[in-house]
Amino acid sequence: MLKNHFKIAWRSLQKHRTSSLINIVGLAAGMAIALVIGLFVMDEVNFDHYHTNYPRLAEVLLSQSSPEGTDIQPTVATPVGKGLQDQYGDAFAAMSLVSYPGDHIASVGDKQVSSAGVWAQPDFPNMFSLRMVAGSANAFKDPSSVLIARSLAKALFGAADPINKTIRLDNYLDLKIAGVYDDIPLNSSFSGITVVTPWDNPAYSYMNKITDWDNHGCRMFVQLKPGVDLA
Repeated sequence: MLKNHFKIAWRSLQKHRTSSLINIVGLAAGMAIALVIGLFVMDEVNFDHYHTNYPRLAEVLLSQSSPEGTDIQPTVATPVGKGLQDQYGDAFAAMSLVSYPGDHIASVGDKQVSSAGVWAQPDFPNMFSLRMVAGSANAFKDPSSVLIARSLAKALFGAADPINKTIRLDNYLDLKIAGVYDDIPLNSSFSGITVVTPWDNPAYSYMNKITDWDNHGCRMFVQLKPGVDLA
C-alpha cells in the first residue's frame, strides 16, 4: 500500500513538474525561515541568562535633560558607585563599576595574543557568575591580579597550569593570574571578554577619578538583594 502511494506521488510530481517545484521550494524556504526566526528569538529571550544572578542584576543608566530632550545612556560618572553604596547600600548584594571593553596584547615571553578586556571592581566575577575552571575569583581582590578566559590561557600556556604565573598586558603592565574562567557565550553582554583586570590597579586611570563627577567613562552594574523590587 505504502509503495503504491509513493508511485502515485512520484507520477504526480513528474506530471506537474513546475507547480511541484514551486511548492517544494516554497515549503523548504518557509521551514528554513521559520527555523532561523525561532533560533533568533530563542537567543534573544535567553540573552544574559548565562549569568545565574540574571534576575537580580541591573545596569544603572544616566538620564540627562537638555532643551532638545532627554538622553538616556549607559555611561555614568565614576562616583555613582560610592554614592549608591553610601545612600542605598541596604538594597544591593553587590555592585561594580566596569570599564568599556578595550583591546589588549597579552604576552608571556615571546608569545603575544590579542585579547579584549575590562577593568572591574571586586564584586564583578561573582555578580556575573564567571565559571572558574582554575584558581579563585576571590583572589581578584588583589589589585595586581588578573582573571583570564580558558581560551586565552590555552593560547598562552598550552596545557600548563597558568595559576600564579605572570602575564604582561600591552607591554607595560605585569599581572599575576589569579583564576581562569570558561569563555563567556555569545548571547551575553560580556561575550568575547578574555581578560578581567582589577579596577583598583594603579595603572588604571579611572580608578584615580573615583570622586570626579565630571568624569563619565564607565558602566555601573548592581545586584539587588532578595526581596528588593527593581522598580
